[in-house]
Amino acid sequence: MDHSYNALFFIETQHEASCILKLFNNQAFKTEGVYFITSSPDIRIRFMDAGLNVSSTLEFDSLTDHEEGANLVTAFINSINDAFKKAPIRDQFGVTESYRISAQWRLQYFSAHLIQLIQLYCNVLEKMPEMDTIYYLGNQAPRQISSLLDRDETYHADIIKLVAKKFGKKIVEVGQYTTAPPPVKHLSDNFFSSISYRILRWLIYRVIKNLGKNVIFITATVNKLDVLTTKIQSRTPKTNFVLLGEVDFLKREQPYSLNMFFIYSLLAIATRSFQLARLMIPIKKGSLKINSYVDFRSLFHCDYYLEKSKHSNIPLSFKTSLNSLSLNIRGIDLSNFIVQKLEYGIFPLIERSLVATRLLDTILTLTNPSGIITPHSLDMKGSLGELARIKGIKAILISHGSHPIPSNEKINAEYKRHGEVLIDTAYPYVAIQSELAARYCDFYNVTSKRFMTGPLCWGLLDKKDPSILQKIGIPSGKKVVVHAGTQKGRSSHYFYRYETADEYLDALSDLILAVKDMNDVALLIKFRDSETISFGVLEKLLPKSDNVFFNRDASFLQIINEADLLISFTSTTIEEALEFNTPVLQYGGKGRLAFVPSLELSATTTFRRSPAYFVAHRKDLPKALREILTEFAQKPLAAAELNDYVLPKEKRINIEDLFS
Repeated sequence: MDHSYNALFFIETQHEASCILKLFNNQAFKTEGVYFITSSPDIRIRFMDAGLNVSSTLEFDSLTDHEEGANLVTAFINSINDAFKKAPIRDQFGVTESYRISAQWRLQYFSAHLIQLIQLYCNVLEKMPEMDTIYYLGNQAPRQISSLLDRDETYHADIIKLVAKKFGKKIVEVGQYTTAPPPVKHLSDNFFSSISYRILRWLIYRVIKNLGKNVIFITATVNKLDVLTTKIQSRTPKTNFVLLGEVDFLKREQPYSLNMFFIYSLLAIATRSFQLARLMIPIKKGSLKINSYVDFRSLFHCDYYLEKSKHSNIPLSFKTSLNSLSLNIRGIDLSNFIVQKLEYGIFPLIERSLVATRLLDTILTLTNPSGIITPHSLDMKGSLGELARIKGIKAILISHGSHPIPSNEKINAEYKRHGEVLIDTAYPYVAIQSELAARYCDFYNVTSKRFMTGPLCWGLLDKKDPSILQKIGIPSGKKVVVHAGTQKGRSSHYFYRYETADEYLDALSDLILAVKDMNDVALLIKFRDSETISFGVLEKLLPKSDNVFFNRDASFLQIINEADLLISFTSTTIEEALEFNTPVLQYGGKGRLAFVPSLELSATTTFRRSPAYFVAHRKDLPKALREILTEFAQKPLAAAELNDYVLPKEKRINIEDLFS
């Protein structure tokens, strides 16, 4: 470290970066001797382009931090579950688990975020004791606390002050963070607004009552949903697919205007019925066949403000139980932040969820649906699953994620919590899309009835394209290695499961250098934009090589069907590659995790044939790549070798069998 620096400036969000660069460009902030640190590669490029000294977080992160953070979050979540046991919330319909999962999921997200900030700042100051000043952006506006973590809900300055106090550092405010927008104001409780709410609610209920028979509710437009609906309609042609709009519980307040009132009224007059035109559906998804759209969001708003007397209040005993939660890391007490999040984020969330459950029960009673299809079980989708089980409705959850069993006890708790909104839920049925998922259900004793379908919302290739690699620019005759991963930024609440943005780039750098001298190999980086890395920064931050190609637009399934090897850390792309008989090498995240069962390759291990491999250290990459590519060029991966990963064809059941 260059000892000419004596001050630090941590940057977390793009909004903060813009404020700092504006101060810098206006010469309102002198950056001499200031060392900037950010976890966002996009921000790093912006500061590098401005000529500022900026570093990634990679050298200040260690495997022990991941273990420490995971253990703290697990202990915190256990205390939340204990609080729910002492004072459970159970409404008049019998729904209870949905409220616990909603609170748990958000509090683990929030607590992980605070823990990661403190770990980073403490690690930096321990490694750079010469830094005597920490700069930060102030924010005098009241914090707008949401149930999760809105863009402008930053705790950055608060954490910096706590860490600076711990290390005896001076803190200097250099400017003001742009104030958050004021809370959304709803229509006032005057006569006209009350009438419009009542008419709008009546119109929506007319839509619901006129849906007809054989209704199947769909809660979200997951990938390949058009294929799914087509299959079901081929068996039962009169099936009436209805998209059930969702309330966005992530926000503290919900906007409402009279627009929806007028739209509904005009549609009702124009169509001479109360079935909404397809134009009302907020998405267009290929051949997706949706007959109607129930605007549950508007229905919720109308009912929420008209029927305040029917709202269920959270028991005081429950609030008291959760308000006793505490969180402490490295001598820094975060309990005050937890209490604020509970009061202004979590408790309002649960109160709104109670209203949503009551409305969902009414909708199910009015329609008596043939089935429900959902991709996850959180908030209203969680309540819907519990209601379906209680009422005996055929409701199935089709997870959009991967669910292997944990390879060691350290990651057990994270894998279980991940599954509690995606596969281990209150829904009466769950789609099993792979053998890995079937073993997960055995390992965690999932109680939903298993419907062994094989892939439904991932791994379905519409059309092969043998020339796809040449269209991307890869010369024919090359062995093609594809990298496709999932990196998380500020939104990550798992310490083991996902790579950070800096770890993702670090792994890509290692791979590029490993294949640089392999003239017969092409590395294709299949990229997906995220909140911290955009496509434009890759070439600026990665080593240059003639045999490396970048792509974000072509079909991943078409690519992997033609490729020789997939490299990833943790991603559903691993299961997709195995579904297409393509071997997998797991690499990244500083070697902390083998996502699916695999054979580890190193300088001391003997190579043998396996569908999945794992490399922990960069020095072992070149040898491992050459061994894998040579082996499977001689003898491609066969279906019989994949029985521990891929659901055999003879075990698969048609999804339409559930609803026929």
